[in-house]
Amino acid sequence: MMDTRIIDVNFSRTLMRLVLEQDVPLSIASVTAVDPELGSSLSHLQEYVVAKTEIEGDEAASESDRRSKLDAVQVRGATVADLVLDFTLPGRNIELKEGGAEIPVTLDNLAEYIDLVIEWTLKRGIEAQVAEFQRGFSTGTSPASLEDEDEGA
Repeated sequence: MMDTRIIDVNFSRTLMRLVLEQDVPLSIASVTAVDPELGSSLSHLQEYVVAKTEIEGDEAASESDRRSKLDAVQVRGATVADLVLDFTLPGRNIELKEGGAEIPVTLDNLAEYIDLVIEWTLKRGIEAQVAEFQRGFSTGTSPASLEDEDEGA
């Protein structure tokens, strides 16, 4: 950029929206655009949340029946407890909330966990990097100013 050469760089739409300070929906789809593997994992976890919501919405069932069904929720043969998750960012030692490494993810707090992973992936966890990218990008020298410098030399 400094010497006016055009380079082919492919940035994700999500990154460009962040850099241009446009709204980025805090959603699994936005995470998938940046990190397909993490997005897929969050979609899998969302299946548990959907199952929980369906069970809780069954007004015909008694409270004890709903609790029994909630305790038995499995997706692809596994319960949430089988996943052995805690409130840390997947693949990182970053706590999503204070004491997160000591807080197990359960069916009851799974929606919160998903929301925090999305927030850290698309907002809180990258704010400094996006700000530095913006600062560095905005300090690039335009072709006109390069010509002015050449004439003064």
